[in-house]
Amino acid sequence: MKDEVKDIYISKYLSGNASAEERRIVEEWLLADASHQKYFDEFLFVWEKATPPPVQQKVNVDAAWDKVRKRALKPQAKEVKLETKPKKYLGAWWAAAAAVVIASLYIFGLQQFDAEMEMIRVATTDVIQEVELPDGTKVNLNTYSSIEYPEKFSDEKRALTLEGEAFFDVNRDPARPFIIDAGKAQVEVLGTSFNVNTKNEEAIEVVVATGKVALMPKEANTKKSFLTLTRNQKGILGKGDLSLKKVEAREDAQNAIAWKTKSLFFEETPLTEVFETLEKNYGVEFEYDLQSIEDRKLSGRFKEQPLGVILETIELSFDNISAERKGNKVEVKLTDNE
Repeated sequence: MKDEVKDIYISKYLSGNASAEERRIVEEWLLADASHQKYFDEFLFVWEKATPPPVQQKVNVDAAWDKVRKRALKPQAKEVKLETKPKKYLGAWWAAAAAVVIASLYIFGLQQFDAEMEMIRVATTDVIQEVELPDGTKVNLNTYSSIEYPEKFSDEKRALTLEGEAFFDVNRDPARPFIIDAGKAQVEVLGTSFNVNTKNEEAIEVVVATGKVALMPKEANTKKSFLTLTRNQKGILGKGDLSLKKVEAREDAQNAIAWKTKSLFFEETPLTEVFETLEKNYGVEFEYDLQSIEDRKLSGRFKEQPLGVILETIELSFDNISAERKGNKVEVKLTDNE
């Protein structure tokens, strides 16, 4: 769809010459994205300045907006494209043609608006989903997460929004950085693979598998406040104070993406940290007396193993510890084997 087609629909809508179908198309387009309303407002401003004394009825903008807002679209609204077939426009339409041209040129100067751009949103429930982006980048979207991205990336950057957790394998493109809006954090790369997790209530975590990643507060001066992360490094951005922290840990990096790889790795890892990792990946809650296990450490690799196997390994590794699962809880106790 071309800009001039969109502008013709809007100008007909404002001039009162739009058919019922054309009005419906414009109103659905306005509801499809917040940027469309901004574009419409800018168009209206120039229209009112550039249009000669009207020969049609005056546009009741407030009433029109009320009508648009009352049209309740479903949460998963269909994509709306403004299209038209060639028609003959008679009467007052020709008086508004000059205003259309002026408005189009003026708005183009205010913002670069891709009329063909549609936003795509992918959301998961209890199943992990793999998504391929327009540039060939592969995304593994964890459960209860979502991403939103344009059907075609711009020539300057590849930008998307993430809620939840996802692993990205980004196609390298030095001319177009890959930028993720992750709540209060922004992640920027050229080409690499990494994990972003926004699910934690206190912090946003980024773990790098390959390449290099920049992590920064979204509103910060990026020249002064950012982390550069490389392979097997984890960056943590506090959601409250926007503090930044880098962790050097091969083990943390591998376990952070265990939801995708189904592989866990522990190397002299305190049992408290082991339990935290198992809680995240198996959806259980561990109950234990901290003093009884605080000095215990576990080493081992687990590839696609059920939780029961890991719990049995813990019991075999420590003579006087039992780990019993009851529903979604795991009770860890000391046993008297002496």
